[in-house]
Amino acid sequence: MDQKQREKSLLTTWKEISSYLRCDEKTARRWEIKYALPIRRHAGQGKSRVHAYKEELDEWLKGHPYEKSLNKNQKNTRIKWQKGLIYIFMLIILVIFVFMFLVKNQKTNSPSDFKINGSTLIILNEKGRELWRFDTGLKNLIDESEYRMHFQTKKLDYSNGGYHFPYLIIKDINSDDQKEVIFNALADNQLRSRKLYCFNNKGDELWSFQAGKEIKFGSTTFSPDYWIKGFLAEDLDGDGKDEIFVICNNRFYAPTQFVVLDTEGNSIGAYWNFGRLVDFSFVDINSDGQREILLCGMNNEFESPCIIVFEIDSIKGGSPGKSTNSWQDVEIGTEKYYLVFPRTDVDRSYFASDSFKAIDNLSNNRLAVTTINSNISYELDYNLTLLDIRISHSFKKLYNKALSEGIIITDINDQKNKLAENILYFNGEKWIVTSAMSNSW
Repeated sequence: MDQKQREKSLLTTWKEISSYLRCDEKTARRWEIKYALPIRRHAGQGKSRVHAYKEELDEWLKGHPYEKSLNKNQKNTRIKWQKGLIYIFMLIILVIFVFMFLVKNQKTNSPSDFKINGSTLIILNEKGRELWRFDTGLKNLIDESEYRMHFQTKKLDYSNGGYHFPYLIIKDINSDDQKEVIFNALADNQLRSRKLYCFNNKGDELWSFQAGKEIKFGSTTFSPDYWIKGFLAEDLDGDGKDEIFVICNNRFYAPTQFVVLDTEGNSIGAYWNFGRLVDFSFVDINSDGQREILLCGMNNEFESPCIIVFEIDSIKGGSPGKSTNSWQDVEIGTEKYYLVFPRTDVDRSYFASDSFKAIDNLSNNRLAVTTINSNISYELDYNLTLLDIRISHSFKKLYNKALSEGIIITDINDQKNKLAENILYFNGEKWIVTSAMSNSW
């Protein structure tokens, strides 16, 4: 063997030697001691400095009486690796099985549907199996068909053009990958039904909200008898958790409480309107990337329809009065806009008051509102400036009736012009007929 081949055959550490022999270092050292493994040492450099040549090791392996034992050891090493791979594979299969079981179990235990049985709410999974139940104690709890009409989302009522708000929502409101249940326990006479409940997926009550309180407007004190008209759960501020928006109407009189709750049931905004609020929508009207809250309904002092606009982080106080703030123990409202819409001689002849029934965001960056009684529609831009008034066939029919009965003598176009000229904006101090904000952005 020439010098180059010999250098190529050289192994200079126990690690290289044991690797060549396919055993661990401890075994190689033991073979040197017991079976004279041909290991060489550098003169004068201690026992730890070793070297060996591959051909000498090969000869030792061929002629050594313990070759079978060595081959058996190498075979055992391979078997150990094979067993290790089998164990790893089995562990992976087990992990996948456990994961699938947990996912399936979570799905099986996830609220999906419901039933109403007497006074009891029954929550079901997606296969219709009962998960848990809650007894409201209300003997006159509205029936299941009503809850079906008011389930999960805001829905259009085709009979009158208004909207149904949910009484029951099953949704993950706090991004914990578990569905919560928010439930409006509503009695058929609207009494003793002031609570909104929130449950986790196991049926544990997380929190409850009680609507209304005794409040005074002007010289009149109104009772705390409120009912929850409906609610929505939506992430408006973009923090990954929903806000819960709730409309609460006084059972007998005018005041309406609009409340915003966080996912733990804490109030993060509350506003009092002197008059029923019937609808709200979310629209980014100032193009800042965050949607505002637009409410519509009626102002009882004016006996007329109204629109109110809020930012999510500033909802408090009460609606402005005709001349001054008439609320007692309620601060001045933080609304961005408050508009009151005029009424025609026609509808005043037949109706004591009028209200908007819905507020919609149109695809051409317009807002649309329609009155309940006169059925007149207004279109406004995002600055709440009037763009158009649409007179319905039902209003024209009512107008012709009033004209034939001698109740009115004005032309229908005059009626329309008066509407356009007399929309009132509260500018933070007084009511004016030009577009203005109550509070600036």
